[in-house]
Amino acid sequence: MSHYSNSNTHTAMLVAVLSLLLAVPTFADWPHAAEQSVKQTQGSKVDETDAGRGAQPSLHVMDALRDELDAGFPDLAQSVRLLVRISMAMLMGAIIGLQRERHGKPAGLRTHILVAMGTALFVIGAIESGMSSDGISRVIQGLTTGIGFIGAGAILKYTNKGEIQGLTSAAGIWATAAVGVAVGLGLLGLAVLSVILIWFVLAGLGYLENRLKRLEGKTTL
Repeated sequence: MSHYSNSNTHTAMLVAVLSLLLAVPTFADWPHAAEQSVKQTQGSKVDETDAGRGAQPSLHVMDALRDELDAGFPDLAQSVRLLVRISMAMLMGAIIGLQRERHGKPAGLRTHILVAMGTALFVIGAIESGMSSDGISRVIQGLTTGIGFIGAGAILKYTNKGEIQGLTSAAGIWATAAVGVAVGLGLLGLAVLSVILIWFVLAGLGYLENRLKRLEGKTTL
């Protein structure tokens, strides 16, 4: 009976050893297993690299968009300064244009507002972009020349008597552009004084001119 029990014990131990040997890879299989492990590791790294490359352009686009928005929008103090200048240009143009609108002139309120704001925007854009004084001077020269096309559209009108009308309207547009330039340069005091004098010339001297023409027996142009 003891011999039978010892035999069963040896058999159980032999089975356990064989099972352990079958579960553990042999020395011949170890290089193959190691190669498979390396390939899996490299494959995971390649997948991560490809995913990073795919996400990299989108990250660049978002960075570029953020940088553009940060550069395009000024800070609070600068925004207030620009808003004051643009609003002043609109107000100065409206004062001159209102006088022309009341007298039924073709170039009225909106025309003078847009001229003043447009010229101010050109000058402000040149200053804010970091142009030198020479560059800003060239911008102002271009505005002085270009505003003549709008003035020409107001001048080229003939009455039945062959007389030219619109010279005063063209001069008013030209003066409004000069006011817009002054506002764009930040010379708000100069702009206000100029508008007061321009209003006096258009309204006060215009009334005096009409009175003189009535005394001479001429019709008002």
